[in-house]
Amino acid sequence: RSYLRVYKKWHVLKTHCPSGIRTAIRSRLMNLLSGLDQQPARVARAIMLGESGWMERDFRNRIRRLGIMHLFAASGLHLGIFYGLLFLPLSLGLGRKHPATLFLPLIPCALYVWILFFPVSLCRAFAFILLLALRSVLHRKIGVEHHLANTGILLLFWDPLGFYSLSGYLSFGAVSGILIFYKRIERGLFSSKHWFATLFRSQVALSLSASMFITPLLVFSFQEYPFSSH
Repeated sequence: RSYLRVYKKWHVLKTHCPSGIRTAIRSRLMNLLSGLDQQPARVARAIMLGESGWMERDFRNRIRRLGIMHLFAASGLHLGIFYGLLFLPLSLGLGRKHPATLFLPLIPCALYVWILFFPVSLCRAFAFILLLALRSVLHRKIGVEHHLANTGILLLFWDPLGFYSLSGYLSFGAVSGILIFYKRIERGLFSSKHWFATLFRSQVALSLSASMFITPLLVFSFQEYPFSSH
């Protein structure tokens, strides 16, 4: 569940790493990354497994000052991309509302969450997507507030300590801001006719809405805020 970097000045007498399927899969991923140079391998490991602690300290500090540390930690962004890459080809063949299209990508997503020892941000994203899939199959219209509440209740029963952690607050705060404020902010920004300007406007609205709830918490917790993160 955590890591410890051991330096040569410490005299390690004995090491023991528990074996199992999860360890074998993580070791296989490490072998795939071993062909890269040292720094790219550490960055890839941080992106894939959410282990940013393996990156060099100076490089990690620069990332933190830029405000993009969430890209190198297991988050709903990663699970959403993972789900989308599996969902898209199935939707082209079976349709977007087909049960197989909605639920089959959840199987490797659940494996991914399991490999990473169930971090609260990934659990929140998995519960969020699972409830969306159930809603589509059951043809139920549920409002944004109810969907967020259902996700919170499900995670509260699954991992109450993670739900009340800082990671849990940030994860729920970011997605809540997007669902509640995104459309309002986008409509209030500049008008655009070119596709690139429209794409840029949507990304600005996405960044601003995601930060609505988490900015006060970031300032309170870390006594700083990276404005360049937008």
